[in-house]
Amino acid sequence: GKSAKKRVRWEDSAGAVGGAETVEEVPRKAEKTKKSIGAGPRVEDRGDDNEGAAASGSDGDGCAEEEVEVSGGEAGRTTSKGKPGKAKMRTVSIALPGEIVQNAQSHMLRTQLAGLVARAVAIFKVQEIVIFSETGSIRFDDDGPKQGKKGRTDPSVFLARLLQYIECPQYLRKHCFPVHDDLKLAGLLPPLDAPHHLRRYEHSRYRDGVVVSARHADGGTEETTSSNLAYIGLDGAVTIDRKLRPGIRVTLDLGKEGAQGRVGRGTVVSRSTPVASGDTYWGYNVRIADSLDEVLSECPYGQYDLVVGTSDRGTVLGENNIREPRTFSHLLIVFGGVPGLEECHRKNGEKYGDGVKSLFDMYLNTCPGQGTRTIRTEEAMQITLAVLRPHLSKGII
Repeated sequence: GKSAKKRVRWEDSAGAVGGAETVEEVPRKAEKTKKSIGAGPRVEDRGDDNEGAAASGSDGDGCAEEEVEVSGGEAGRTTSKGKPGKAKMRTVSIALPGEIVQNAQSHMLRTQLAGLVARAVAIFKVQEIVIFSETGSIRFDDDGPKQGKKGRTDPSVFLARLLQYIECPQYLRKHCFPVHDDLKLAGLLPPLDAPHHLRRYEHSRYRDGVVVSARHADGGTEETTSSNLAYIGLDGAVTIDRKLRPGIRVTLDLGKEGAQGRVGRGTVVSRSTPVASGDTYWGYNVRIADSLDEVLSECPYGQYDLVVGTSDRGTVLGENNIREPRTFSHLLIVFGGVPGLEECHRKNGEKYGDGVKSLFDMYLNTCPGQGTRTIRTEEAMQITLAVLRPHLSKGII
């Protein structure tokens, strides 16, 4: 079916956005305000004082946005108006061009590339992935985002859809994602195996689920406009503390009983709650931006306080000409495609007239003395996150 013109939002963990739409304090700009591409909608807490849910519907394969007051999760989030919560958590975001999938010669290789990106992001606990276009535009047609005469999905949208799919727990995917050609080889994707991808036999206080109608929970087919039942990958449905539109993905607090395997009721909470309570990684958020400018201007945290560009023309980390160390709460690391960020800047030269370095607080070469002419984006991402990991945990570069 046709996608609704809604923004897709995905929450992430570790005090940031990530994953399919769930309850979260930070609004996730998971997709472009043009067409939604991903999983089922998710409940989001925007940090406002509104009570209840104001659901905006979507048809077909689109995600909608939900505003809902949630329990817990105040710590570690910034409201949609940029107001700090009780205790700020550091977040790490990365941005990379969707065109990197065009270097893969087949649909299978493009799918595997998305899997490599998702695995690296989860290993290093990145909370947000921003997919941008090197050309400055992403094409969205009436029947979904397409590009070219063959109707192939726009590369940025393809990569975003695959990343959203991988982040979603396996037991929720059939509820959140309709059948789509982009996902025809999804069985080749490596499992993310993140903490919120729980097995049936694993017990946890927190668990992601999807709201289902009462008839659906009993095996029927009749849909209802609201329900207080959620499927969480276990036998039967769990009763939750409010009624929401079926199809909404939520994070539930199952209490001490849930941690011991006795599940009865669940409380809808912010997706940051598991992170704040136990430093648990709870997935990532996916956002689409038309350009580098939108990557920076549509930050879900209000503003990135440290933006790092990567290039073989950058400064080596640790050299004397690096400015004094910078602390951060919300870090963004930007990677270029095969031509590099300089070429991306050249294509948008009128907009970024002062040079590509002017966009960043730091412009780093994280792999000096490389033995190849180029480093692929997926390789540069893993190298950079590994080099910066000791700094990320301390919140200072």
